[in-house]
Amino acid sequence: MFREPGVPAYLRGPSRGLISLGLIAFGCAMAYLGTAQSWTLAAVLCFGVAITVLAFFRVEWALFGLLVMSNVDGFLKPLLPGPVTLLLKDYFIGLAFARWLVGVLLARERRPSLRTTVAIPALLFAGYVAAQVLNPNSRGLMLSIAGLRAWLLWIPIYFIAHDYLRTRGQVYRFWQVAVALSACVAAYGIVQYLIGFEHLYRLSPRFAYYQKMGYWTEEGTKVFRVFSTMVHPGAFGSAMGFMVLAATGLAFSARETGWRVAALLTVLLAAVALFLSGSRAAMAGTGLGLVAFTLLARRPALLLVGGALALVGLWQSQRVTEGGLESRLASMTWEYTVQRAMEPFDQGMDVAMSHPFGRGISSGIGVSRSELEKTRRNPVVTARGREIRFIENDFGRALAELGVGAVLYVVLLGAAAVGGLLALWRLRSREDATLAAALLGGALVIAAGLMVGSSLYIAPGALYFWLAVATAIRLPDLAEGPSDPARREARAA
Repeated sequence: MFREPGVPAYLRGPSRGLISLGLIAFGCAMAYLGTAQSWTLAAVLCFGVAITVLAFFRVEWALFGLLVMSNVDGFLKPLLPGPVTLLLKDYFIGLAFARWLVGVLLARERRPSLRTTVAIPALLFAGYVAAQVLNPNSRGLMLSIAGLRAWLLWIPIYFIAHDYLRTRGQVYRFWQVAVALSACVAAYGIVQYLIGFEHLYRLSPRFAYYQKMGYWTEEGTKVFRVFSTMVHPGAFGSAMGFMVLAATGLAFSARETGWRVAALLTVLLAAVALFLSGSRAAMAGTGLGLVAFTLLARRPALLLVGGALALVGLWQSQRVTEGGLESRLASMTWEYTVQRAMEPFDQGMDVAMSHPFGRGISSGIGVSRSELEKTRRNPVVTARGREIRFIENDFGRALAELGVGAVLYVVLLGAAAVGGLLALWRLRSREDATLAAALLGGALVIAAGLMVGSSLYIAPGALYFWLAVATAIRLPDLAEGPSDPARREARAA
């Protein structure tokens, strides 16, 4: 899958074989121990070790492992609660980032990501957030560490992806894999709605948590919101909205007819799954993303195709929910949208007025559901006597936790947007420009979730966001790889 560029010199020769054998032996031992407790644990450990071995030689495999785990995160956690499933994503990110650092120290590999518009804002933001661990107003060191993880966990993905996706072939193969995986996740989400959650209850009683996920129609009927293999219907909806954009872009930029057809099929599946998730932020964000995609790509036909497939998905979802989706869409009034977005922002501003340099990053994001409930029972009392328990808006949360440092968060997101737009204007290839525009439109879908939650912490949306930004900024600098069709045609000629 990932064949270029070459393996670094420090991993060639005898050390390569010794590392592989040692890790394989370790994986076998861990898998054997895992089977004594759970086949799920054994499978996860085997997958983790296999990715570790491959990542020693190709960092992209760590990204692939992260992609898979992010998409099945919600399915694995009820089956295997505990630190393994909680921290495996962190492990893959740490593995890739360690390899990124080792490449600098031992092989003196170039890191062009450090010269992009995102680098300095990311470093300043990370430094400010790290300093908040020592904030005297925090609720405890462990909660602060969890908050540090929530704010910063996914940002290294930008640097890793930017520096290790070095050819167009790698970029297109990676997004083809992501689209194919999302098609499977979307299809299962649709099946999940049709057959219900009973099959999950037989696997683990912890899946009963998702019974409460739903909404009521005007007729008093409850419509369940599907989550597929993710941690929440909102996360599922955001991921599917992103894939509506990404798959549309791939359909108009891939050179192979088979991938074009597969991408269009994924758009349809993702659109149906998006509506079945019932995520209003994702639905609104997808609409904005499609408009942005069309304007950035300067190809009106894209809006017609993507919009038509989305409408087909809407029609099918309306039929499946027996009219229930109409009630959900009707609730998305302008007044509700403004109130839903601005009230948490106002709460965050109120806390910031009492704590100009932040209340600390220990509000409860990044901890278990039970711990989060504990933090909600202990509200923050502002100078005006207002009790604030939890802020479901990342800009409001940034104001409350970081105070004036919230400006750095906005600057970071702005730098990502500006960097992507500048890179898009540099692209000469129409296909590459289409893919980049689609990914930036998809990033807008994920960013829309910031108005109602922490979409840049929850997988796989956070992963997709930084991968999309890194890909868009990197594409103008990429050469044709030896496996690209254009290079093969040139050699044949």
